[in-house]
Amino acid sequence: GNQNGREVYLTLPIFPSCVSCSWSKLCLAVSNMAQEEWMPSSVEEMQMEMVRLRQELDQATQEKIQAAEYGLQMLEERRLTSQQYEELETVYESTNRELDLAKKSLEDLHLRYQKLSEDSQEREETLLRETSSREAGFVAKIASMDEEVRNSKQVSRSFYMW
Repeated sequence: GNQNGREVYLTLPIFPSCVSCSWSKLCLAVSNMAQEEWMPSSVEEMQMEMVRLRQELDQATQEKIQAAEYGLQMLEERRLTSQQYEELETVYESTNRELDLAKKSLEDLHLRYQKLSEDSQEREETLLRETSSREAGFVAKIASMDEEVRNSKQVSRSFYMW
């Protein structure tokens, strides 16, 4: 625009990424003022406008500081979460290995128990067969001895009867 015969050019950076922040509002306000060719009518108005603009700039700066602090806080939380995840993953892998070992040990114990059970059953069957065989041998021996006793009694009666 033209002010008192002089051209006034005002170039302000507009940041599209921060449209909602006070800094953009400030840029927009100054841009609007430039388009309207607004000029304060007194030094007092200019000082008031400077105070207002400084307040908006301070507010925008505070918002950026808060956003940066929040961003740093989020980064720290992400770092801690990643660290916790890695620790949990390590515990998970360790627990998985322990579970695999426990399963293997249980399987080994089961196979040993099964083998012992089969061996015990075989021994029991063998002992039963041996006992049954001995019993049958003893019964046969007793029967044979009974027969001998009867025969000897008969022989002895026959001998005395003569």
